Amino acid sequence: MWKSKLKIWKAKYENEPSSGIGKIIAILKDGVKVGTGQGNILLQVVNLDDGKEMLATDLFSTQDIGQTFQ
Repeated sequence: MWKSKLKIWKAKYENEPSSGIGKIIAILKDGVKVGTGQGNILLQVVNLDDGKEMLATDLFSTQDIGQTFQ
């Protein structure tokens, strides 16, 4: 579970079945797929705790799949 403050600067909504609210579903070339309960979002550019903006794929790894944001 992530306890840092995550800011999303760029993302895309995907209208497809979701596997859980805040759950990291997949790490893809173009972003990190997270469930919303009503579809998914593909996180592309984010930052943690007012740090530097970065690609979501640089922040998260395949080890984070299944983790949940709260």
